[in-house]
Order: sequence, then structure tokens, then C-alpha cells
Amino acid sequence: MHAPPPVDWPSIRADFMLAPGEIYLNNGTWSALPRPVFEAQVEWMKSAEANPTRVGAARGGEALWRVHGLLAAYLSCAPADLVFHVNVTQALNQALFSYPWKSGGEFLIGSREYGALVNASKEAARRHGLRVRMLEVPAQPACEDELVAGILAQVGGEARGALLSHVTTGEGLVLPVARLAKEFRARGTILVVDGAHAPGLVPVELGNADIDFYGGNLHKWFLGPKGAGFLYVKQERQGVLEPRAVGWGGTPRDAVPDAQRFGGARFPHVFRIQGLHDFSAFLALEAALRYRASLGEERIRARVAELVAHARGRLCGELGLKDHSPKGALHAGLLSVQLPEAWRGRDAGARLYERNKITVACWPMPQGGPLVRVSPGICNSEDDLDTLARAIQAGP
Repeated sequence: MHAPPPVDWPSIRADFMLAPGEIYLNNGTWSALPRPVFEAQVEWMKSAEANPTRVGAARGGEALWRVHGLLAAYLSCAPADLVFHVNVTQALNQALFSYPWKSGGEFLIGSREYGALVNASKEAARRHGLRVRMLEVPAQPACEDELVAGILAQVGGEARGALLSHVTTGEGLVLPVARLAKEFRARGTILVVDGAHAPGLVPVELGNADIDFYGGNLHKWFLGPKGAGFLYVKQERQGVLEPRAVGWGGTPRDAVPDAQRFGGARFPHVFRIQGLHDFSAFLALEAALRYRASLGEERIRARVAELVAHARGRLCGELGLKDHSPKGALHAGLLSVQLPEAWRGRDAGARLYERNKITVACWPMPQGGPLVRVSPGICNSEDDLDTLARAIQAGP
């Protein structure tokens, strides 16, 4: 296979539909969509209207299963262990509420988990008679061994399950989830992984890992359409799951009525989205994969890392802002820095946008200025980050 040609990164901005003057540094919430992917999704929607029944509805079968297989290959897992979802919150809700957790023990939740999934985990634990306990996860561990040892030291014999992120949403901490999954399995603890930020940002290889449940988003770093995500379930866990939405997919006890459409696989047939649904976001993932291949998977990741390093140099090195993110191999994509005291009580996100058309994620802090999370994508340049640094330096 030939390597893709060198990338002129400044010219890549033209592949995106951002308005002139917009500095979009919030790709960690949802990325700007490349034009080829957008156009592919629109074409899927448009062509379906030629005959919504014979063309549109039919795409929920063979065409969708083909893209299903392409995504499975990207994630290094079997298509039979994967199901499309609209986002990671819904995907992991399905896992948490479909699994028959054994009552009387603990469910562990990492201290840096996304709020929506913290809520879902707490409710699933309540319904199954499990006590919830928080796992302290350091934001800036010195090394992987320290991170893993610190987490495992908190896992006791009563831990039935645990929720941890592959890449944390607040600071971009990369957890070695495959290594942790092996250790959790040895302790009899089921691991649920929030992979919202991982696909497209860090390698995701599910098939040979001991991860029980993994949910991912494809509208962030993967550069896919909004409304595209997935749930992976290790094969040995699939047989005990009970679907919470039952439709034409039936239940795990029913025969697959149309094995040709699902490769004979029961899990994606039963647990897929039931009823009428616009599958264009999923079908357009093939265009996203082509776009990524045209640039080079490793080159995309390296470019994001370059931009993050530039942001860290300007904001933390030159301006002296407090860095809340880890460094080195344990970090990817999301850089969180704390603004000076002068910004305390100010709506930093609104100010930066009103004055400079800069979009970032911001959170108030108990002490000092607010936290700003910078998540640059390939639609950005070093100039964008320089503008952000000047805007912060100018003050509120």
C-alpha cells in the first residue's frame, strides 16, 4: 500500500465549512465536519427520497452492514461484536441497563468521568442493589505504572463493575484501558469503558483486549457525522444481555429472521436501533474513513499532537498559565489550562467568542480563574492558537 502524499496542513482548512474568521478550538465536544463527509451524508439522504421505501429503508440492511464491517476493521474487532449507536451516552446506557449485575457489591466510577455517564452508572447501580464508590484517578500521573497501580490499589473483592474513560474529557488523560481490563478481569470486575474521545485520537484495538463494554463517539476526533457512535460488547458478555428496546430485532432467544442482512450475527440484530431511523450518519462513515486514509491516520494524530504542543508552549510556557493536563504518552488532544485571577467570575467562553470569534470549552473553578479546555483539530493552525494566547493575555 502506498503512503498518502505529504499534507499541506494550512490548506486543509478549506476542507471544512467553518465561517470566515471563526477559530474553532472545541473539537473535543464535536468536530467540524469535513466537506466530503458532509456531502456524502447529504447524498445518502437525498438519494433515499427517490423512493423512501425501496431505496431509503433498504439501506438499513446490506449497505449498513458493509459500513459496519469497515468500522469493525478500523476498531480491530469482529463485526458481530459491534452495534451502531447515535452517541456514547446511549451506547453505554444500553450496556449498563442490559447487563444483569450481581447485587450486593460495589460499582466503581472514575473521578474524572463524564457527568452523563456518572448519572447512568449511579442509576444502574441503584437498580441492581450496588453501592457506588468513586475511584480516584490522578490528572497528572508521572507514568503509566503509577497510574495503573494507583487505580488497582482501590479495587477490592466486592467490585462488580467499573466505569473508566479511555481518554478523559476534562484534561485528555489517556488510560491504558487494555492493560487495566486484563487486571480487572483477574479480579472479577467488569470494565465499562467510555471511549467518547478515543476513536480518531488514539489507537483503538478492541478485538484482542479484555474490555467487556466499550462505547465510542465518531463525531469528535474521528471526523464523522453528528449522531454516529457505537457499542462494542465482548462476545462472552452478549448472551446475558436483555435489550431495553425490543422491536423487529426480537430478543437474544429469538432466531435472526434475516441473517443475510446481519451476517448471521445475533448481537447487532437484536441491539441495533429499532424502528424507523435515518442511517445516513452511519453510511457516511465510509466517506470519513476514506478522508482519513487520504491524509494518513498517523499523520492526523501527529498533527493534533503538534497543535496541542504549540498551545501548551504559548499558554503554559510563555503566559505561565497553570497546566491541568498530563504530559507525554499519557496525554492526547485536550489541553486544560487555568486562566489568571483577573478572569475569575467572568464568562471566559462568551468573552473570547464575542471579541475574537474563538470557541473553546470553559468551566468555573472553586479558586482562581476559570478552566479553559483547548481541543484543536486538523481544521486549525498555529495562528489560531497564537490568537487565543493573545486574547487571553489581553485579559477579560
